[in-house]
Amino acid sequence: MADDEERDTPFDGALVSAFWTYSRLTAAADRAERLNAVNWFWAWEAVNRATAIQVDGVVPLLVALADAVPGSFEDLAYLGAGPFENLLRHGNQPPSPEILDELDDAARQNENVRLAIRAVWWGQDDDPSTVARFKRFGPSY
Repeated sequence: MADDEERDTPFDGALVSAFWTYSRLTAAADRAERLNAVNWFWAWEAVNRATAIQVDGVVPLLVALADAVPGSFEDLAYLGAGPFENLLRHGNQPPSPEILDELDDAARQNENVRLAIRAVWWGQDDDPSTVARFKRFGPSY
C-alpha cells in the first residue's frame, strides 16, 4: 500500500464532487459541457491512481463516491465498472487482504457499495476466491 506521500489530492468532499462533475460533463448532450469536462479530469485521475496503487484510505473514498449517488444505478454502475473494477482487477498489484476485508465490510453495510460492486465484470483470470467473495452480493449487471 502506498503512504500519504503518494496521495497528492485530499480524499474529501471536493474530490467526490469533482469526480461526479467530470462524469456528468463527459456524458452531457451539450458539446460545450463535454469540452468543459477537461477542467475536472484531475478528479477522475486522482481516483484512478488511488485505486491502481491502493492508496491508504481508498475504500472510504469509494464509499463516499457511492454514497454521493444513492440509488442511481447508472452512476453506481459507472463507479463499479471503473474505480471498483480498477481496484479489484486492474490495479498495479492484486488487492491486499486488508483492502478486500475493508471493501467486503463496506459492501455488507452499504447498499450503494453493493450495487457498485455488482457492476464489476470479472474475468476468467481473476482470483476465484475474490470473485466468489464479491459475487455473493448479487449478479453483475
